[in-house]
Amino acid sequence: MAEPVVEARGLCRSYPQGTAQVHVLSAVDLSVRPGEFVAVLGPSGSGKSTLLNLLGLMDHPTSGEVLLGGSATGRTSEEERAGLRNRHVGFVFQFDALMPEFTILENVLMPARIALAAGRELAVSGGKGWPGLESRALELLKALDIERHAHRPPRELSGGERQRAAVARALLPGPGVILADEPTGNLDRPNAELVFSKLRQLADASGVAVVMVTHNESSVGYATRSVHLLDGRLAASAA
Repeated sequence: MAEPVVEARGLCRSYPQGTAQVHVLSAVDLSVRPGEFVAVLGPSGSGKSTLLNLLGLMDHPTSGEVLLGGSATGRTSEEERAGLRNRHVGFVFQFDALMPEFTILENVLMPARIALAAGRELAVSGGKGWPGLESRALELLKALDIERHAHRPPRELSGGERQRAAVARALLPGPGVILADEPTGNLDRPNAELVFSKLRQLADASGVAVVMVTHNESSVGYATRSVHLLDGRLAASAA
């Protein structure tokens, strides 16, 4: 069996509120392997986004540990954490966060370009070079049915098309896991279903894992596994 691409062990996160502590996550254990599509469901305030921030090394747990790409992260520096994020994690957010002054293709290439400029390795390139990344970006746009928009600015695309461009941007560097935070929260049902479908197809084709937090119960149909967060704790998962 393949090793997990991301793993939470006894993950807890609390924040001070006056003289008290607000416990957002309590002893969360979660292991995600290559090719899995895990939907994390739960009401607002249940800790879903906090969990994603911890898995993506955007925040530090109060206790417990995150393993990313098989590497323990508890004692890593911020620079080391940034390197691990670049090599192993792609992010898709509720808002596409595309930069309006650049074309769709330029937006998709931007994170990889920044990482390479900083001297960080990309999993897909096998090193610090730029071989084939533009071709790979166009292939992803084609797989997401938006290749024809590659040289257009984001304002000329629909919300669903822009979100598919955001998926391509997350997949381009060859991450082991995509962390998606309400990726269809601003889309109507047909566009949401299309994003779920394309994300699942690409995950199956590439072996990348997906951890998606959402209120959208229809996402369960695209997931290989679903878990529920309630009051900061993981409930029983469904196959």
